[in-house]
Amino acid sequence: MADLTPEQIAIRRVRCTASTLPAFLGYSPYESPLTAWERHLGIGGLPSNENMDAGHDFEAAIIRRASSMIDKYRQSMGAMTIISPSHDWLCATPDAIIPELTTGIQAKNHGAQMTRAYVAKPGEAGEWDNELVPKMYLLQCQIEMFVAADFYGWDVLFWYLAAHFGGAQTRVYKIRRDERLQAALLKAGYAFWKLHIDPAGKRVPPGSVQWIVGPEPRQSKHPRLNRTALLHAPLPEVGEKPASELMDFDDPFGEST
Repeated sequence: MADLTPEQIAIRRVRCTASTLPAFLGYSPYESPLTAWERHLGIGGLPSNENMDAGHDFEAAIIRRASSMIDKYRQSMGAMTIISPSHDWLCATPDAIIPELTTGIQAKNHGAQMTRAYVAKPGEAGEWDNELVPKMYLLQCQIEMFVAADFYGWDVLFWYLAAHFGGAQTRVYKIRRDERLQAALLKAGYAFWKLHIDPAGKRVPPGSVQWIVGPEPRQSKHPRLNRTALLHAPLPEVGEKPASELMDFDDPFGEST
């Protein structure tokens, strides 16, 4: 996602993106919904994140390495910001798209210590690695999968997460499509967008703890989570009250929610 063009930045600024939505919903161990929102909208002149910038610089090399590890790989298209036709408030900038396999790659550049955030190596739980990767990356892959399927008209069944830990340590996780999880993310994501990002709305700042769908944040019941807790936080579809029960907005770009 390095070197975004001004056009891409403009597209992303007024939408939720695959990379920001997990943080907006409180699943990032590195920033709160509020700081993610401020960074997304360019509020407050937040300083550049050196680790994030370095990760972007190495993404092309990680993609090349991951590509050589994927069976039947032929060629990929570079990062392009794509908008979901059915949910215009949502977009994604996949690090690579593989048309032949109707899938894509999300690259992550980590330090060696980040291996602890992954439950196991690819394939150790079977064909699919959904339960082995940090939840924020699982959510990002699910969103990218949905947007790519919607944009290209593909039946996207899986997505690759290429995690590099320095040296020759590159792992390629295969993330299976989870339609239930995608549906929950769409409902929660639209609610967040409507309240906090919609250019036609008031853009009320979110809180600093895990974001709750609904008119009032119940922060007393949802204390701020530390990094370890966030990596294992409950996913939207298994929360106490799913987003579908708390939503009362109508999505003008898709089905009524």
